[in-house]
Amino acid sequence: MPKAHPPLPLEQPAPLTAEEERYILKTIRAYYGDDAVVRTWGPDPRRLMLHVESDRDIGLKRHECLGLLMCEIIRDQISLEASRPSGRWGRAKVAYRQGVILPTITD
Repeated sequence: MPKAHPPLPLEQPAPLTAEEERYILKTIRAYYGDDAVVRTWGPDPRRLMLHVESDRDIGLKRHECLGLLMCEIIRDQISLEASRPSGRWGRAKVAYRQGVILPTITD
């Protein structure tokens, strides 16, 4: 049996401005639905790491959503992972455990 590894150390995600949060939520929910849970994770401020939990499978529209995010948010790299609420494997599992849910913003 392989030796167990200790859990990853907790890292606070890189901060976002209120405008960036609003844009991210608006854009992602336009594709994944209003019930999508959006998390940001990863401590590097040059990389924006997003995770979406949704029942919708949007297929190749994911790339369109990512392109819109890249046009408005200035980062060296933006990653967008998506999973179903019950599918927490790999990077989705790390995002679930260490990510911060973006608050719902009401206009």
